[in-house]
Amino acid sequence: FGFNPIGGGGSAEFKNGLPSFELPLADMVKTFQSAGATGYSLNAYFKGSSIYFGYQFGVAYKINDNISVYGGVRYVAAKNMYEGHLKDINLVTATGSYAPSVFMTNLAATLNAGATTLNGYATNVGNIATALGSSEITFDQAIAQTAGNPTLQGQITAIRNGLTSLGLQNAGSATLALGQASFAGAATGYANSANQITSQVPGAAVLTADQEADVEQTGSGICPIVGVNLSLMESKLNVGLKYEFATKMEVTNKTSKDVISGFNGTTPVTMFPDGAKIPADMPALLSVGVSYKMLDKLSVSSSLYYYFDKSVEYGKKLLKDGQLEYVKNDEVIDGNFIDWALGAEYQLTSKLLVSTGYMFGKQDVKQTFQSDMNYSISSHTYCLGGKYSISPKFDVNLGLSWSKYEKGKKHAAFSKANPNEIALETYMKDTFIVGVGVDIRLSK
Repeated sequence: FGFNPIGGGGSAEFKNGLPSFELPLADMVKTFQSAGATGYSLNAYFKGSSIYFGYQFGVAYKINDNISVYGGVRYVAAKNMYEGHLKDINLVTATGSYAPSVFMTNLAATLNAGATTLNGYATNVGNIATALGSSEITFDQAIAQTAGNPTLQGQITAIRNGLTSLGLQNAGSATLALGQASFAGAATGYANSANQITSQVPGAAVLTADQEADVEQTGSGICPIVGVNLSLMESKLNVGLKYEFATKMEVTNKTSKDVISGFNGTTPVTMFPDGAKIPADMPALLSVGVSYKMLDKLSVSSSLYYYFDKSVEYGKKLLKDGQLEYVKNDEVIDGNFIDWALGAEYQLTSKLLVSTGYMFGKQDVKQTFQSDMNYSISSHTYCLGGKYSISPKFDVNLGLSWSKYEKGKKHAAFSKANPNEIALETYMKDTFIVGVGVDIRLSK
């Protein structure tokens, strides 16, 4: 019988949230930069933990002095927990900070006011053309013809200058008809923009309102295991082979609070729908271990672990046609994962044994796999250990390991406002582990 954390086993706290929490807000600043948005502010927090406990039962049978076989089964109980919040989201402007929906509502009102003003200009140009008897004369000609009417001349001059502000080159040479059409067209553009922004206000109000997440995911699965052990060269050479079948598993959301991440039409879509089942398979594993007793006091060993990740599902989501969808592992993983390890132990005295080791973990995922909530990068692990025998039946063990991970990178167009802008996201971490254990022998 064996019991141990077979997956997960860690937690992480991000007191200022994750980059993905801020990307939509940074994008919003770019979208409304011309309208005065200069930045954003928010209060973000995220904490997650994951633990997969394995309860393993098995039987070993000695065929002869050189060969033994093993058969067993492992029950896996998975539990993931997430909590966090997004609060106090604001767009920053020169005049103050505003909730995005308030900023957008004010901007729409400004655009509608601009459309009203522009339509007024278009109407005035039409009235001036009627008064002068032609809409085909230029603004400069109209100004010249109204020299005896300073008030009207001033109105025409102001309207001509307004055309220049709209971006019309040589506005004085433009006809009154063109000026009227230009003002009317600009008014329509302002009104359309205002209507578009107004239609987005309800969604923005929901997405940027204060939100919290409190989620527990649980699930379980069964994993059959078979193994063979070979004891050769008068027990100096030992070879172990083990195959763990894939653990097919789903975790189910138990959600008391959830965060809205988007809309399917007008229906809000949350990140962790209560009751939803998410694929959480553990891949099949082929492992081979070899140890050799070089001297009475010195043994060396090596092991290889090959994980069949491409043929299972982790519950990875990718954006497809505007919606997040679960994808098969082979869509985001290029090659199965491999761990290779080398170790040595030396019996310093009859009571004290020391050991050292190294392991390389090779991860081969596509850039689309990587995200700030779930990424996979290769690692180099260095280990030291020791065992002290207090009595013939009682040993104490100490182990230390340090894992240095290679940097992972992802180049992607993160901005909807500027899709041609490619950003670089970098992933890195280090892990230090201290392990203490005891060996108890119930018989000699």
